[in-house]
Amino acid sequence: MASTRPAALKPGAAQEMNTLMILLKCGVEDNNWQTYLKEALAPLGRLRTMEVQEAMAFLEDRMQDLMIIDATSTENVDGLVSRLRSAQPDRRIVVVTASPTWQRARAAFEAGAIDYLPKSLSKADLLNTLEQIQRKPLPPWPR
Repeated sequence: MASTRPAALKPGAAQEMNTLMILLKCGVEDNNWQTYLKEALAPLGRLRTMEVQEAMAFLEDRMQDLMIIDATSTENVDGLVSRLRSAQPDRRIVVVTASPTWQRARAAFEAGAIDYLPKSLSKADLLNTLEQIQRKPLPPWPR
C-alpha cells in the first residue's frame, strides 16, 4: 500500500504549509503549557487543543500536521501513542513531559513516537526541535 506521507520538508516548509499542531488533552488541561506552546510554535503554524477522538477524525487527511501529547495528561501515554500510530501510521507524534526518564522515552519510541521532549526546553529550542522533527524521516510502522 502506498504511503500518503509527504516527502521530507525543506527548511522553512512548515511556514509555507501553515502546519497545524495538535496538543491532545486527556481530561487534564495545563493552560500555562498551552500558552507557552502557542507562543513558542507560532512561526510553525497554529496550535489547537483537542480531545483524542476529535483529533483522530480531524487529522485523517492532514498528514503534514503534528500531534503533541503531554505525557502528564494521561496515565497510559504509550498505549495512546500506539493507538494513534496504528490508526494513522504516517502521523508524526511527539511526547512532551515535565519529568523525562530514559525508560519512559524508550516506551514512547517503542509505541511509535517520533520524539520525546522535556517541557523545560526554551521556546527557541522547542521551535527548532519541532522544525527538525517535521523534516525527520518517519520510522516505519509497525516496527
